[in-house]
Amino acid sequence: IAEVLLAAVKPRHLVAGKILGIGLVGLAQALSIAVSAIVTSRLVGSDILGGAQALEALAAVGWFVLGFSFYGWAFAAAGSLVSRQSDASSAGLPVMIPILAGYIATITSTGQSEASTLLKVLAYFPPTAPMCMPTLLSLEKVAPWQVGVAVLGILVSAVVMARVAGAIYSNAILRTGKRVKWMEALRSS
Repeated sequence: IAEVLLAAVKPRHLVAGKILGIGLVGLAQALSIAVSAIVTSRLVGSDILGGAQALEALAAVGWFVLGFSFYGWAFAAAGSLVSRQSDASSAGLPVMIPILAGYIATITSTGQSEASTLLKVLAYFPPTAPMCMPTLLSLEKVAPWQVGVAVLGILVSAVVMARVAGAIYSNAILRTGKRVKWMEALRSS
């Protein structure tokens, strides 16, 4: 199917459309879960969501979009390196490492009175900022300029990732057979 689509569409546009479509589905899924939680809590008379602020919910959606704008491109590049589904997990492992680091830093800081040094550092590192900065914001006062630095970092990183991933996708999508290594794909792009 990719060969037919590539006859009419540039590879970068094809991957951008895939990322946009998957991102919209993910956003719709997150919004449907949030709406279901709100409706259910109202129906049963629960005040479980009483402390939630509209601004915090909007910020969570914003961090989701920022994180997906970076990781959507990274996983698209990883996916283009394999021709068999069984090779996908090993190709995606380098992309998963910062996600796991951010997740671990966030989980270990939950319930603490102060943010750990690791969380404070990872909140400004673009690949982990979408997971760590919201947690840092909930644990302590963060100046607006610090949030701006984290947002700017992830935006710049997403643009760079889009360019690199678009080049990798363009070079690797039509290769079949053995898995293309990351370094080989980066050299050829």
